Amino acid sequence: VKIVNINSWRPLTNRVSIHINGTSATDTICIDGNVYGGGNSSTVQKVLAPEGEDNMEGSDEMVGDVSVNIGSHVRIGGVFMGCNGDDMFVTSEDNDFMNMFQKLNGDVDDHSKELNLADSIDWTNDPANRDISTVYLPTENSKRPLVYPQLIDLYFQPVETDIQGSLTWNGSVDGKGLEDCIIGTFCCGGNRGNMNVTPKTAADNDRKIGNVVDYTFPEGLTITEKIVGGCNNANYDYKGKAFHEGGYLLGIAHSIYPFINLNIRNRFQPKEKDGAYVGGNVYGGCFKSGTIRGDITINMQSDMLAGKEKAKLEKANKRLSKDSEYSSLNVYGAGYGMESYVYGNTEIVFGADVKCSDPQMDGGKFRPR
Repeated sequence: VKIVNINSWRPLTNRVSIHINGTSATDTICIDGNVYGGGNSSTVQKVLAPEGEDNMEGSDEMVGDVSVNIGSHVRIGGVFMGCNGDDMFVTSEDNDFMNMFQKLNGDVDDHSKELNLADSIDWTNDPANRDISTVYLPTENSKRPLVYPQLIDLYFQPVETDIQGSLTWNGSVDGKGLEDCIIGTFCCGGNRGNMNVTPKTAADNDRKIGNVVDYTFPEGLTITEKIVGGCNNANYDYKGKAFHEGGYLLGIAHSIYPFINLNIRNRFQPKEKDGAYVGGNVYGGCFKSGTIRGDITINMQSDMLAGKEKAKLEKANKRLSKDSEYSSLNVYGAGYGMESYVYGNTEIVFGADVKCSDPQMDGGKFRPR
């Protein structure tokens, strides 16, 4: 009987290094699409360290890293530190991944042999399943086990990463010297695909202390759409039969340090639509859908209103009650969509030198503080 591994055909790497930098205001790097620290319909995960001087035989050390550095004179549509799995559900001339996946059971023209993505496995009552670590699919229906793990979760495995990448700006964490850098959307997680990242632990009784995401968005950066602490759209509902939950799922609430910590110092320049501002927000959790298990802290050190037109902001706020697209220059501790959840504390902290006072105007625009 022919045995097929669900994910064996997908590319895999455990090391990613991305450096994007222009040279001057007249020689700017422009990327209309997105940049992914994780894979694009492929896998970025730690692998078992090879045997050598640093890894004795029998060691189970897992190694891998993602490094993203963004410099000056750059325009990027979106940056995602995790993977992109959107194309896994889109049929085009170039790919039809879902069809390939569902036809692994045999005849591509016989729909009766499609995989049932709603099947689940009984790990508790069936002793034959307890030691299963890799699932294979026999070609013939009669040879298949009666139950499987959630197959939709297996389908997502290739676009998951267990590496939270390091992020630098102009070569440093605080982005000193960064200038003329514009990004539409920045997601600390992936677009669609889990971030299976385990929080750091303390030596004392192996306590989880958080610190999975700890990024600074520097002054030389301009965000036009949003900063997202979690993933963009990590969940997936397959025809109401099977549901995949994504996001950051391995954290713990009430940890010593926040699971996601965002230091916001950048400038925000929302887009405009019908005379109103659109976008320029910060979300601590996932955007459209996804789960964060852990605490979130947003350290706001940015003057979001400086130079913005009061009339355009008021028009956006007026339309916001009927159309969420017009949310602009707002900070949300959690996520955005109805399927975006945070199991933990969410906290927005304003700098110690920030004074609460009425904004001052200059010709219809907010004056910088």
